[in-house]
This record gives sequence, C-alpha cells and structure tokens, in this order.
Amino acid sequence: MISPGFIKIIESTDFIQSQILVKIAHIENGIPPETKLYDTFTNEYWIVKKRVHTSLLIQNNAEKFFDCETQSIHIDNHFVSLKEKEVNLKKDVERSQKGIYFYILQYSNKKLQKKQIKGNFLRIETPL
Repeated sequence: MISPGFIKIIESTDFIQSQILVKIAHIENGIPPETKLYDTFTNEYWIVKKRVHTSLLIQNNAEKFFDCETQSIHIDNHFVSLKEKEVNLKKDVERSQKGIYFYILQYSNKKLQKKQIKGNFLRIETPL
C-alpha cells in the first residue's frame, strides 16, 4: 500500500545521459516537474522531469492527465496485430487504474546511476 506523500518505483531503465525512465505507483493528483523524490534512508534524491504518456491510451481517450504535470512527452506504440493492440490497451488501462504511470527522472548526482531503485518507496517533496 502506498501512503500519501510517497511513490513506489515499479520499474526503471536508463533513458538518456543523466536520466532514467521509471514506472511509478502513487496516489497523488499528479507529480509536478522539479519535484524531488527522496530515499528516506540515504536522503539521496531524483528529480521529476516529465510525465510520459502513451499514444495507445491517448488515442483511446483513456490516458489520465493531471493539471500539475506541465511537462510531458508521449511514446508511440507499434503492434504486429489488432489482437496485440487490444491486449496492450487492456493492460495499460488496468495499469493506469492502479495509479501506475511513467515518468522521466534526473539523477541528482552521478553515483545514483549505478543504484538500483526498483521496489523502493521514495518521499515526495514538491517545489514551492
């Protein structure tokens, strides 16, 4: 269970240079850009840069948008068959209904690039 003011990292993968693409679970009304996500044990943090939307959800009017998320990008989806598209749409809708979304985070320092954060709960500190 995720508490207010915290997120859980479901998955992460390197994105570009000092950024990573993460799948985050939260119960917030969005996470604005420049929000810091703190490891409560080490006080290390990552900075939210953008929300990542999927074209599949957008095309099917199923993507959830938050007013505070003022910076975003979208990724295109490509499928071999209509069946594959339908299966992925169902999975993406279920993921969204569970409060799981994609974001791009920036490392606050280079040593975090080697740190595994999958499964971690991080504290949210929104900018003023």
